Amino acid sequence: MAGSDISDKQKGSLNIGGQDYQIDIFLSINDVKKLNKLLNSEKDEYRRGLAQLIYDKILSEDSNRPSIDVIFDQPDDMFISYFNLLFQRYTDLRKVYEKHSDEEDPLFRFICATMEYMHKKLDSLINLQVNYPNIDEISNRIQHNFKQRLDELSKTIMPMIKSNFENYFNTVFPTTLKKIVDQMYSKEFANSTRKFFESINKTIAKLPFSNLSEDEKRKLCQSYSEWGKLGWTIIPNAPYYLYNTLPLDQKNANKVALGYCKEADMQELFTLLHKVKGVKKLDLEEAIFDFQNKRYKSCALLLFSAIDAKLIRAQRNDDKRRGRRASGKAAGECLFNRIKKEHDVDRQIFLALSYYNLQSCLQKIFEDGRDFIKQPEVINRNFVNHGMITKKVTRKDCIQLFLFYYNLLGLLNAIKNK
Repeated sequence: MAGSDISDKQKGSLNIGGQDYQIDIFLSINDVKKLNKLLNSEKDEYRRGLAQLIYDKILSEDSNRPSIDVIFDQPDDMFISYFNLLFQRYTDLRKVYEKHSDEEDPLFRFICATMEYMHKKLDSLINLQVNYPNIDEISNRIQHNFKQRLDELSKTIMPMIKSNFENYFNTVFPTTLKKIVDQMYSKEFANSTRKFFESINKTIAKLPFSNLSEDEKRKLCQSYSEWGKLGWTIIPNAPYYLYNTLPLDQKNANKVALGYCKEADMQELFTLLHKVKGVKKLDLEEAIFDFQNKRYKSCALLLFSAIDAKLIRAQRNDDKRRGRRASGKAAGECLFNRIKKEHDVDRQIFLALSYYNLQSCLQKIFEDGRDFIKQPEVINRNFVNHGMITKKVTRKDCIQLFLFYYNLLGLLNAIKNK
């Protein structure tokens, strides 16, 4: 994975209600998660979900954008025009979309095609083992005629799941499930399928490395680690493959990453942070206030404090040195060494990538000041906290700290739930 310029964010023009708007043409990790949730929704809900997706991609201030309701009310042709813009970038997505010609609704057809396309993109990383819903338990609670449909589905489809889950999930399940639910809605069945998707999402976090060669594993982890050394941890609204390629240098990495950290992206990140278990909400709200009011140095101090507190509290009694818990870099090293020892990091793809990305970033942002002679390129806790930073703390610096805090909390919650 040699370094390359990956600042490939493309733009296009979309006509909405007679007016042309510039729009970003890419799909982020968050976009894929949202589309996945729409697979088990009613028509108005997934139409509104796609309207929200288009709204978020429009390159205008909120006051100059058409509302989500306006986008929702547009004819199908407008949505198809948006799909065609994506097809120009993701040519294989068009092929998958065309393959789903049996689905009459072009919007739901796009969602199914996108999920299949994304799963194929991750094919080399996937070896799924899923706990499937108990069909008998579900069917006992629903009407007899619906039970017959469910039994029929079980006889014809479940063997396919057991023998080849990926193919089933990508090509058959979305359209089959949608048609069944449309024909005879059952709350019990909807709840069971919701649990089914939740099971899939949990399983994705545990995907093994088994389909990758040792060299591919090493290169992928190295790339995520290099991004971490430049201060960048995983960005929720960035394309899932962003860190698969080594960055050219600090300047290029900053340019690429900041393209996915605009005002709307940060608002979404703040919303996500408020929902994360273990966040210090008072400190977070104060840091967000400082960030929004361009008080970046005080924002950074608050975030370093919150991160340090999490690293200290994550230690156990047997982690203490001379009867005391470590702080800063030493606390982080203690935590990451324990995670490596107690969890099978290198066998689970997303855990491994998150681990190496965060570990290398922690080493950088908590790096020793070395007598504070040379100013750091990446925001550094010791320079900021000891008053030795001579250049301005910037918006970019705070974004990196918000992302590190978010990803650190996510990693700690993930291993706690294992």
